[in-house]
Amino acid sequence: PASYDAITMTSFITFFLLASAVWSTAIGWMTPIVVFLASMIIMFLIVMGTKLVDPFGSDKVDIPLECFCATIEAQVHAIDQRGKS
Repeated sequence: PASYDAITMTSFITFFLLASAVWSTAIGWMTPIVVFLASMIIMFLIVMGTKLVDPFGSDKVDIPLECFCATIEAQVHAIDQRGKS
């Protein structure tokens, strides 16, 4: 749900803001780069997980079940016809 995504995003933003303060002494000027890359990876995973949460619909990223079922039906029908002859 969207509320879980909002809570997760807020938690990660808070974590990376605090982590950048802690990491700044260890990695110096590379801190913004490391924090940016790490936060983009985490945000990408959250967004990707949200889009793939319901794979059995009619969206662009969903599994084409109708096509799969039609293929299976045609193959079963062909096997049935081969068995009868």
